[in-house]
Parts: sequence; structure tokens; C-alpha cells
Amino acid sequence: MDTEVEECAKNQAEQVALSTWLDEYPNDKSFDEILEAIGKGDYLPDDEGDNQILFRYMVESLDGPTVVGIIDDTYHSVLEAINHTVNEMF
Repeated sequence: MDTEVEECAKNQAEQVALSTWLDEYPNDKSFDEILEAIGKGDYLPDDEGDNQILFRYMVESLDGPTVVGIIDDTYHSVLEAINHTVNEMF
């Protein structure tokens, strides 16, 4: 798989993983920055009301590190499925 396709697959897997478990997250932060903020418990709005991360109801009672693990597992599962599909196409 070429680098451009790999990057696209990675971006799609990140977006699916985040949108599956989060209702809201900053669009100007990277996937890793968002997971780091959740892991640290730093996901409430700042003074300007930005950077808020809202968990979906299915995970809202869980702690940050647990949610990070769930999001990361989802990311890897989706990326594997994308890669499998692309490899079968070519």
C-alpha cells in the first residue's frame, strides 16, 4: 500500500474511533493530543470555552485512561479492516 493510501486510512480510522466514542472534541488537535488530554483528565473547556471533549453516554461513567483504551482499540480495529479491504482490492 502506498504512503498516501496509508495516511488516508490512518486519518479515517482516527475519525471513526473518535466519533464513535466522543460527542465533541477539538478539531484543531491531533488524535494523539486528544487521547493525551483524555488520559490526563484534561477535557473540560478552557477559559475561552474551547478544547471541550464530551464522551458519548456509553462511556461517560468511565475514567479517562479506560476511554483512551477503548478509542485506541477501535482505531486499530478500523485501521486493520481498512487495510484488509484495500489489500484485497489490489
